Amino acid sequence: MRRLAAAFLTLLRLALPGGCLLAAFLGLACSRRMIQGEWQGGLPLPDARDCSIRLESGGRLRFACEGDPRWSGFGRFRWEGDRLELQVETLLRGPARSDEVAPSWSGTITGPGNQITWRLESGERYVWVRKPR
Repeated sequence: MRRLAAAFLTLLRLALPGGCLLAAFLGLACSRRMIQGEWQGGLPLPDARDCSIRLESGGRLRFACEGDPRWSGFGRFRWEGDRLELQVETLLRGPARSDEVAPSWSGTITGPGNQITWRLESGERYVWVRKPR
C-alpha cells in the first residue's frame, strides 16, 4: 500500500507542472474576446438605436438599423486590443444612398463576452449584445 501511495505521489509531482502549464495556456488562449459575429445595438447615426451589426472575417462590416430613417451600410472594421474602429464605405438612408459623407468611428470596447460597451472618443456609449446563432 505504501508503494502505491509513493508511486501516486511521484506521478502527481511529474504531471502537475505540465497540467498547470496546459491550464495556463488554455486560460490565456480562451481569455481573448471574440469580436466577430452578429451584434444588436446602436450606432452613432441619428435614431440608429436598434441595429444589427455584423463584424465578419477579413475585417468586413455590415449593418442595418430599424426605425426612421432606416440606416444600412457596409465597410471595414479594425480591432486591436480593446480598440474598435468602424469605417463605413457605403451608407444607405432608406433604399437610397445617403448624401452624407461615409462616417468612421473609433472607440474602446469594455465588458465580458456577449455584452460589450463601445465607448467612442466623443464620450458616446453604445451597448451591443451578441445575437444567438
